[in-house]
Order: sequence, then C-alpha cells, then structure tokens
Amino acid sequence: MSRFVNAIALLVLATLVLAALSAGLVSKLIGFDYDEIHLESRNGLRGVWSVPAVFPERVENQSWFEMIDANGDGRIECRNVRGRCNELLRGDLLRMEILMSWFDRDDPDSSLSCVQWDQIINEQCTLPSCRELWCDRIDKDGNSQMERREMVQALAPLSLRYPEMNAADANRDGFIAQSEFPGFPTPRQHYLGTDALGRDRLVRLLFGLRITLLVALAAALVSTLLGTVLGLASGVIGGWVDRTFLRFLEVLQSVPFIVVVILLSLLAREFALSVSLRGQQSAFLQVMVLFLALGAVQWFSLARYARGLASDLMEAPFVKAMVGMGYGLPTVLFRHVLPNSTLPILAFASLLVPTVVLEEAFLSFLGFGVQPPYPSLGVLLNDGVGWMRYDATALWIPMGVLVLLSWSLFVLGDSWRKRSVGRTGGNP
Repeated sequence: MSRFVNAIALLVLATLVLAALSAGLVSKLIGFDYDEIHLESRNGLRGVWSVPAVFPERVENQSWFEMIDANGDGRIECRNVRGRCNELLRGDLLRMEILMSWFDRDDPDSSLSCVQWDQIINEQCTLPSCRELWCDRIDKDGNSQMERREMVQALAPLSLRYPEMNAADANRDGFIAQSEFPGFPTPRQHYLGTDALGRDRLVRLLFGLRITLLVALAAALVSTLLGTVLGLASGVIGGWVDRTFLRFLEVLQSVPFIVVVILLSLLAREFALSVSLRGQQSAFLQVMVLFLALGAVQWFSLARYARGLASDLMEAPFVKAMVGMGYGLPTVLFRHVLPNSTLPILAFASLLVPTVVLEEAFLSFLGFGVQPPYPSLGVLLNDGVGWMRYDATALWIPMGVLVLLSWSLFVLGDSWRKRSVGRTGGNP
C-alpha cells in the first residue's frame, strides 16, 4: 500500500513541478503574462476575453484603419509623444471612455442591448469611421445584445501599443502607412478568469506555484547548510562546546519564529521604501528576505538531528580507533562522520520543504510574504477569498494545488527518511 501511495505522490509532485516549469511556455501560448493588467476584463469569470499586451497574432482588417487615422490623411502618425503615438493616444482615450461608460453601470457584468451600446458609441465617438463599432457590425451571435466578450473584441483595434507600432515603421518617417500596418490584435480567452486587475488567473497560478517552490527549496537549502555545519561541528567537538550549543538551540527554539519573519519582512519593506525601490525590485528584495528568513529559523531541529548523528558516530568503534591512532578531528569528520550522515541529513531536510511551503503560503496570505506583482500560492489564496462569493474556483484551485504540493512532498520526504534511518541504523 505504501508503494502505491508513494507512486501517486511522486506522480502528483512531478506534474506540479512540470506545470511550474512550463509557466513561461503557457504564458506565451495563451498570450498573457502574470503581471499583465486588463482593465476591460477585471474580475472576469472563466472564459472572459481581453487583448494581450504582446500580441501572438494579428487580424488583417484594413477597414478599421481609418478609425485610428483620425485626421484622414491615410497614415497613422507615430511620433513618440510620452511613449505613445499621437493618433494611437487618441484611439486609446476613446477606448477608455467607452470602457468607463460600460463599467459605470450598476451591473457591469450584464450585457447591453444594441440600442444602449449604439448610444454609448454615438456619445463617445463622432467620427464617420465609428460606424465600425455599431452593434449591427460587431454583434457576432446576432442576439441584439452586446456581451463583454463582444465589447472586448470590438475595442481590440484601439488597443494598439506604441512599441509594436513603432517597430512597424520600416522607413522610420514617423508614420505608419497602410502598407506598413501590421494588423489588429486578436483577443484571447482567460481560461480561469481574471482577478481584480484583469490579470490571467491560470498564468498567475503557474508562476505562483513556481515562486512558492523556489522559495521553499531556497529556504530548505539555507536551513540544511546552517543545521548541518553547526550540528556536525558540535557533535564532533563535544564537551562544553556541545553543551553550550544545545542550550543555545533551546533558547532559539523558544523564540516565536513567525514573528521574527514578519518583523524581517516589514524591515525589508521599509528599506525598499527608503532607497526608493519600486515594483519588481521591491518585490524581488522581499522574496530574497523571505527565503533567507525562513531558512534562518528552520535549521534548529536539523542541527539537533545532525548533532545527534555526529555524537553517535563519534562513539562508534571504528571512529574511536581512528582517534586513538592519532587522526585529527578534521580527518575524522570528512572521512567518516560526514559521509555516513549525509543521506539521513538530506532525508530529514526533505521534510523541511513542505513545512516551508505552508509557512510561505501563510505569510503571503497575511501580506508579509511574497509581494506584488509577483504571485504565489498564498497571494492567490488571499485574492480568492475576496472573490469566492462570485467564483469559488478562484479559491479552491490554488488551495487544491497547495494541499497536493505539501502532501506529495511530505509523503516522499517521510518515505525517504524511513529508508535512510533503516540503512544507517539510527533513530527515526
């Protein structure tokens, strides 16, 4: 039975790791990034549509060209004005006005009748080319209702960005002629919906799983290094050094480590503000502090375990024989103690990974862990709690991933620990 459970756990863990590694590929395939904001699709349920910032494909439809070409000279002015093309800026302002009219309603998730939609277009756009936005031209299913998906598709031609348009200016004259025009972006579907900022939940889930795994592995590595070095050194040296080290561990283990990690997180946040770090730089600093702090408070039990292994090995007859023959402690440590304790220490350290996974999720859920724009499983759980009234999968999916990840890591780590203890003859 245990072999079957271990096989299931291994399969689950391999699937989750593969999903985390494929986050970048999935992001490119569906066209969205984890920090890409879409105001027109915010708080969208599964299947909502929006226009990717980097368009994987474009639609050739020259009949919309004149809508952007506001002055009607047959070309789109694309001189850099604060990072935007002049006429693209006017088109984007029109798009924002239409979006504001849509979301200012009492129920922005409901559809509009064709009469209501055409009234909005006539109020916001007076150009002759705005007829392309009338309901009879963009009502794909012919039900005389404008749905959010159809609204997003209708406004896609106004979602052009300056960098891509500037790259299409082959002759660098500051204008995009019809022959240079790359086409309009194609809206894409959010398979798990979007959050409050319109960010794709599926991509954020995969990247959040990756960040949670990286933080847990990095913190476990820090704990393993600290615990192994200090524990083995204490066990090998023995005497008053060993007794002092044990009392020191008892003092450290009495400190509420979660409070320490929260204080370090707050200090890192204040430091980022003091040196004017913003966005991803501040979030990256917070992630670094998080895994170092978690690693610095998780090594106590591992150090005690390593110290016990070293003490038992120092009492072994073959080690005593080496000491009696005049070999020094470094030789004993690197030739016998370290090789015989590596496997059980690594098996014990593997149990730290699921522990850190849960701690990272808990801290990020409270707001003291991974910070925006980076996602993590804890961040997604926090977002899902506020949205579960409308779509419970926003909470249950990241929660299910967290449970499966921690369960598979614990089952495999515990199985490895039992095997290593059986081989070395130590205490479990």
